[in-house]
Amino acid sequence: MIDLHNREVIGHAMAEHMRAELVRDALALAVRRGLTSDDVIFHADRGTQYTSGLFRSALAGHGMRLSVGRTGSCFDCETGSCHQAA
Repeated sequence: MIDLHNREVIGHAMAEHMRAELVRDALALAVRRGLTSDDVIFHADRGTQYTSGLFRSALAGHGMRLSVGRTGSCFDCETGSCHQAA
């Protein structure tokens, strides 16, 4: 997880899979470290790990909202770094 305000890595997790538990664990680390607030908007692609009920529940449990990009749009990127490559 990257804080787009200052580009700081605030949460991470590693595993041999890309299931919802992986992104939930990264979120949990950011919350434990006190690096989130209750007005967070979590922007992600439409990957199943981000749109799963497990991850949505984890976000809601911390007062956060999920924002996902449009399907098939490579320009729907909040970081700006993907626009530099185009």
